[in-house]
Amino acid sequence: MRIFLTIAILLTGVSHARAAALTEQVAALYSEDPAARTRAVAALSGVKTAGEAAAIIQRFREELACAGKQVRPRACHDPKFVYGALLVAGSLARKDTGAPWDFLVSLSQGATVNEGSFFQDKGEADGHRGTDYFTPAVPDARLTREYLEETLDKAIEKAGLLPSCDWPLTRVKALAKKNSDVRGYQVYSYSRDYSPRDVAGQYRVVYYRDWLYRGDRLVGCGERTKVADLGPAGLYFAAISDRSDEQYRLDFFLYSLPDGKAACAYTVEGVSELTPEPLGEVASNPVKYLPALFNFSGGKCVPAKGTAYSYTQLKAE
Repeated sequence: MRIFLTIAILLTGVSHARAAALTEQVAALYSEDPAARTRAVAALSGVKTAGEAAAIIQRFREELACAGKQVRPRACHDPKFVYGALLVAGSLARKDTGAPWDFLVSLSQGATVNEGSFFQDKGEADGHRGTDYFTPAVPDARLTREYLEETLDKAIEKAGLLPSCDWPLTRVKALAKKNSDVRGYQVYSYSRDYSPRDVAGQYRVVYYRDWLYRGDRLVGCGERTKVADLGPAGLYFAAISDRSDEQYRLDFFLYSLPDGKAACAYTVEGVSELTPEPLGEVASNPVKYLPALFNFSGGKCVPAKGTAYSYTQLKAE
């Protein structure tokens, strides 16, 4: 009854009969009959509303949480069920960017950057996920953890879940926000945080991507992309990737505009005594801080002299 009520609450505007049918279809993913499992995958994958998708994903989460129960069910992490859940979540993720995306990322990455895949061997992550690992009571020689992880990766790829430079403009406009329009160049920014509220900032699972367009033409793409009008030095855009840990470490790929040619590419790292710290501020205000890191005079793009940083040249993308 508790399970039925959970689904009924989640499925706003959906009949009790429909909620009960979804419960039965989720249960059918454990069936020993392959045909029954196939029918259940098709039925669950075919739901139309975000409420139904959220209810299904919630049931999947509840089922996979069995490893933490005091008395662990024998069917806990049944490979047949897990495989079916991945197929369903992958199909739903191609239609709904909400709960199915959250679920797939939680299996792929965990709640923090230290946790890793649900399907990894526990020792590989020093137990960061606690009991939240794939630990089937009855393993299946065909549905191994390696095969299931490959299925998860394919589901994420097919759904186009991870922001990439291959996203079409229609998708970019639907999921990202236009945050600047400089001299005819538009920057669209996407950011999605998948971690629970109690996870500290540096450990959060967050995906970023910026796209630089001129009209409907993609000019550049990167983890952080900013247009910088440096006056007499010219117009540039910078694709910036933050790889900082205990000290600042950023990858800069700088391109001149309007031709979009690579100007220079460097990893910049180190701790400066300057306040504010240019490496900490450049992504939000490149016009002000890029000249503190690079010399743009005479059409050049080289490390600025006298800085407290180390520069490692990169191959331009």
